[in-house]
Amino acid sequence: SALRRVYAPKAHGIWNLHMIAVKSGLGACVLFSSIAALLGGGGQANYAAANCCLDAVSASRRQHALPGTSVQWGPWADVGMAAGGDVNARLQAGGFSLITLVEGMSALEVAMTHLAHPSFAVAKVQWSRFSTNSSETPAFFQELDLRPRESKSAAATSTPARAVATSALTTDRVVEIAQHLIGNSVDADVPLLEAGLDSLGAVELKNSLQSYSGTGVLPSSLVYDHPTPRLLTDFISLSVVVDKVDPMTQPSEIIGLDHVTGVARSLLGSTVDPDVPLADAGLDSLGAVEFRNQLQGLLRGYGLSLPNTLVLEMPTLRQLGQHLAHTTAAFATDVVEPDVQATSAKDLYTDVSVRDWSDAKHGCLSCQRRGKPGLPVIVAVSSIEGTVVLTVPSEFQGDVYRLEHEHISTGSKAALSETSLQMLAAKYARIIVEELQGRSDSDISFYLLGASFGSFLAHLIAAEAEKLGRAPAGIVLIEPLPVLPLSQHPNFVSPRPVTGGLACASIESARRTSLDPRYDDTMETSIGDLEQLYNSQPDDYLPFLLTQRLSDLGMKQFNLEAIMENGRRIAVCEHHTTLWREPLEHHMPALADVTRVLVVFASPSAREAFFSFSFGVTGDANLPSAVSRFYGTAMAAEVHVDGSHSDVAYRCLTNRVLEFAESLLKFVAEQEVRHADTLQLQIHQWSSSKAWSANAQRC
Repeated sequence: SALRRVYAPKAHGIWNLHMIAVKSGLGACVLFSSIAALLGGGGQANYAAANCCLDAVSASRRQHALPGTSVQWGPWADVGMAAGGDVNARLQAGGFSLITLVEGMSALEVAMTHLAHPSFAVAKVQWSRFSTNSSETPAFFQELDLRPRESKSAAATSTPARAVATSALTTDRVVEIAQHLIGNSVDADVPLLEAGLDSLGAVELKNSLQSYSGTGVLPSSLVYDHPTPRLLTDFISLSVVVDKVDPMTQPSEIIGLDHVTGVARSLLGSTVDPDVPLADAGLDSLGAVEFRNQLQGLLRGYGLSLPNTLVLEMPTLRQLGQHLAHTTAAFATDVVEPDVQATSAKDLYTDVSVRDWSDAKHGCLSCQRRGKPGLPVIVAVSSIEGTVVLTVPSEFQGDVYRLEHEHISTGSKAALSETSLQMLAAKYARIIVEELQGRSDSDISFYLLGASFGSFLAHLIAAEAEKLGRAPAGIVLIEPLPVLPLSQHPNFVSPRPVTGGLACASIESARRTSLDPRYDDTMETSIGDLEQLYNSQPDDYLPFLLTQRLSDLGMKQFNLEAIMENGRRIAVCEHHTTLWREPLEHHMPALADVTRVLVVFASPSAREAFFSFSFGVTGDANLPSAVSRFYGTAMAAEVHVDGSHSDVAYRCLTNRVLEFAESLLKFVAEQEVRHADTLQLQIHQWSSSKAWSANAQRC
């Protein structure tokens, strides 16, 4: 879409204009191309190609005895893309001076004559400062070789020698390169984007550092992942060291809690409680990015990649340590098996599966955290945007799965082919049952957990799983919808089709609420304002804008991966809301007799505000008592949490509500005792753990 948006206007526009004017007898045809068509430009392949089309059409017209001249303009002083201060400074730092109005008009007069070349460049370049950001001499300059002496000697140096030379890359050198591009002074600890580096400058800086360091290909998100010169230096220096390691060398160490704790201590300057969320311990958004990057550095050689949302998905050091210990154990060699009896179950996963647990089943079901075999599992159900973040209490020792929409992981349009929510629920139920039956401990029970839309979907999946002979032992519903059918309520308003703009507004609103619960108090106004903002933009631009705004909030890195992921979230959000309109007007299917329900409610006023805004449903239908009556004897317990709808859902999913965590553990333990006497020994082992809360011990 980015290529089409930039390339199409010039490429198709000039051809259409040429076809219309070919027989009109034009006296002159002057096309405004760009110097990018001649010299290229970092991150501007689409723009350069579009302008090359102008040059080609001009040459073709001349060959057919038609007037045509294409002017490859350099940057102008008062108008155009280079007129802005930051871009202006960067261009001048790179050797380009700006074309004045008088100079430009003089060049245009030449272009209007029949003596002009079919294409020619008009640019003011100080060649001694001009840099192509390449260790190779471009073909255009091979006869001139106008690069500075330093670049010439560097190009003559062999790659291995350059790698050794740059192993001592200094922060001052990175600052110097950045200042050359920005044209202003740069502080080593200030994010470069705040210092005036724009997106094109970020690409040029990446290319310059890549050429200078000789470390191979650096990531395109380099400046966003390592925003300051000092962090860039640390990352590239580490890359140089890693490049010297024999790639055939196998890792021989399990990365676990001690490693994670050490990285956190180096970033925060103090020891962090392993059970306290890192955000509460003082780790901000930039720190979270660097924390993830340093952990990724420890995993070089393991063939593993950590998600950008690492700290959101596993907010405590213990959860991270357990995750990494289990994952790296399958790769490490010559590792002495730990003494299981002497190690707390809270600190060790004793089950190391040969299967690659990170591979999602059918692109939907993935194991977020591997626990002890033989214990029940929890499956977290997708939200309306197709993803889910769940952090269960560390005392829960079973596996934790995430059930997300297939389009999120694959990007396949075919994944959006479901025509009803029941069809989607049946698909998910089949995937879950197949996964459980394929396990060595296939007789274990499972629990579904969902919030808001996810709770609605969890109920439907439970009903479909019963048809397959594998009903869940329980479902956990966080802020469930009012009792269906909603159409029986006099003020019910069927949800309107969700546009991309409304999907973006909903996603951003949920993220803002997770940062500040008070944001949800003005939900109706805020979503309306956000929807208006997003609807004013082309659909192709929405993923870019959403990612940019979430990045400004410190919740998402701004890179291509994040833009693509958000594009898929938007598509799934639109898809889900199309599917759920019809089921909201019908009765919910009954659950199996063996399935029990744990429900978490926000305050009555918060439920009233959210569901009256969403569906026009008011009054008793929104009360927790209505949901309790609907489930009847299947209702095992309910938890009431102060806060708005979105805030309660987010805090429960990220293990920040103690009452919910204790109730979840108690709920699972009680259902296991009720369902199978043979599991009482395992329940006893749970309850004897020192980590158990008083409520769980009484259970």
